Formats: sequence, C-alpha cells, structure tokens
Amino acid sequence: MASGEIFLGVEKQSYSVLVVGGTGYGKSSFINSVLGEEKCQVGNTWKVGQTITQEVQEVSFDFENKVFKFFDTPSIRTLTSSSTFKELYK
Repeated sequence: MASGEIFLGVEKQSYSVLVVGGTGYGKSSFINSVLGEEKCQVGNTWKVGQTITQEVQEVSFDFENKVFKFFDTPSIRTLTSSSTFKELYK
C-alpha cells in the first residue's frame, strides 16, 4: 500500500516491503543486494535455531522520488511475537 509524503513541494510515494522467510534463507542479504550496500547484518546461521536478525529492522531507500521501506525480519517462527511486526500488521 502506498502513501504520500510532501517533500520540497513534490509528493513522494512510499512503499513498505516486508521480507519474511526461514532462518538462513537470505532475507538480510536480499535487502543488502537490492540496496547495493550492507545495511542489514548478515552472517552464518548453519546452527539450528541460530539467527542473526533478532528483531524486525526498518531500512529505507529512496529511488526515483519514491521511498521504499524494507522490513528485515527474524525467522518466520518468531515473527508473530515481534511487537514491531504486530504494529505493521494493523
């Protein structure tokens, strides 16, 4: 869903992208790849139950007068217990 924001007299479209998946599936790496820089921490999660991303993180990216807000999430199993996710879900 897009929302408008006035910036220097020009309306900017805003889009939210929630990135979800299992532990070690490359959610943070995907966001870093799209942005072309490392904004989300990444690492090896080869141990069962180990996760690098502990909480939902917001990373914003401006492109062609649009704002994309990526939300990096921990494993899909722990997502529903996140207060940030519950706030986004409303």
